[in-house]
Amino acid sequence: MSVSTTTNYIVNLFAADELVNTIALSASGIIDTKKESIYPLVTIEYNGFEIDRDNALLKDDYTITILQQRDSRKAEQPSKLMEDTNYIDNLNECQSICVNFVNYIDRFELENINIDSLSISEPLSNYGGANLDGFRIDITFSVPNTGFCTTT
Repeated sequence: MSVSTTTNYIVNLFAADELVNTIALSASGIIDTKKESIYPLVTIEYNGFEIDRDNALLKDDYTITILQQRDSRKAEQPSKLMEDTNYIDNLNECQSICVNFVNYIDRFELENINIDSLSISEPLSNYGGANLDGFRIDITFSVPNTGFCTTT
């Protein structure tokens, strides 16, 4: 197993989700530098790996950010909310994408790629000042360490 195997697996799962429109890989922690992104956007950032020698596992760590663009309507809408936006709708959609992703791995994984740890999802509101809402999760995947080794 390699970084590319795990990363491609993640990308393919998000690509199969009908709710996801754009997937980006980030090495810098910068989310959505392209103006042509169609939301919802999933950004995958690889953080590194750990070798678990006791359990013969490789652990790849990622930060995944799922964002949806907030509607900004100029028309006034009658509402008792101080600011009537689709913030909660955005969180709901991004949560669905995250839950679909985790549930698929937990229930149907056949590639020996497992979730080793998963952080509490951090809600994002008006992310980057760009009217983006969603969630960020830190997730670590474990795969069997079956790499070649030599002895001298």
